[in-house]
Amino acid sequence: QGVTRRHWLSVKLLLGGTVAAALAAGLSLASTWWAAPIDAAGSRIAPATFAQRGVAPIGYALFAIALGALAGAVLRRTLPATVDPDRALAACAHRLGIHSQDRIVPAGSFWHLQAAELVIFTALAALAAGATFWWREHRID
Repeated sequence: QGVTRRHWLSVKLLLGGTVAAALAAGLSLASTWWAAPIDAAGSRIAPATFAQRGVAPIGYALFAIALGALAGAVLRRTLPATVDPDRALAACAHRLGIHSQDRIVPAGSFWHLQAAELVIFTALAALAAGATFWWREHRID
């Protein structure tokens, strides 16, 4: 075969990440636009709405794809690898203290917090992708 494991995984992660990021960006943009009149009367930083608007969902999507790839490489089972990223994303957000309802944050810091979450989850996605490549190279069959 002419395609190495590294090349195959690179293409799959790049393609999956691009599609997931584009879909997350589109849905987030539509949600942000639709809810603009509602947000003007309330707060965009409420935990239920913060994760659906702005740029943070792009980072969530990238992290979910990379974490799913890592789970697939480690578990070598499709179903657990597709179920676990959603749980792991929620657990990471909870563990990092993100989306906690007991914090008071000024409404003007919405975009700063969105950018911070995008950077955090994109970095976590890069770590998960790197771990996936490492695992594929060093695991014992």
